[in-house]
Amino acid sequence: MASSEIGCGGERTEGVDQGMESSMGPESPNGPDTGSGQEDSSGTETQLGDYLANSRAAAQKVEQTDVTKRVEELFGELNLPFTRTGGDWDISADVGTVSAGLDEDEEVLTFSQFIHPLTKPDKKQGEYFGVLLRENISSVGACFAVFDSDSGDPSQVVILARIGAKSLDPNEITVTLESLFRLSALFDG
Repeated sequence: MASSEIGCGGERTEGVDQGMESSMGPESPNGPDTGSGQEDSSGTETQLGDYLANSRAAAQKVEQTDVTKRVEELFGELNLPFTRTGGDWDISADVGTVSAGLDEDEEVLTFSQFIHPLTKPDKKQGEYFGVLLRENISSVGACFAVFDSDSGDPSQVVILARIGAKSLDPNEITVTLESLFRLSALFDG
């Protein structure tokens, strides 16, 4: 889509819109373009403020990669067979693949494993849910949960474990994974 912009020397240039319209809507934050060639300074300040906020967030994210490095060091120390997938990890285990990932602030490390989809309505599975909840009582670190998809897919039974990521130690990861593996083994065979 073609757009008209004011160049550095004040001249009007025709160019290709590179996503500004889609991210800001068809109008500028200060109302529709009047075609006067004058840009409202508060709109520029808003864009600059957004740019600086995004830059600061990116800089903070780079600093937080120490947590990611620590997680990988601990996985290596524990001889976990893991692979990196995007920002998450997949851990291969006898009970199947366990996913691990950090929340956006890198404060919580979550381990999860999808067990199976729920094919019956919830109200028809009360006894089954009761069994899962009873297993949660004796579990240390992991628990059964139900994951509801935003995409309309069936809900899934998952095993979930969350631990603080800033103060990780090998023992905490070991206890958490052993708990998850024990619950997962209930569905083997």
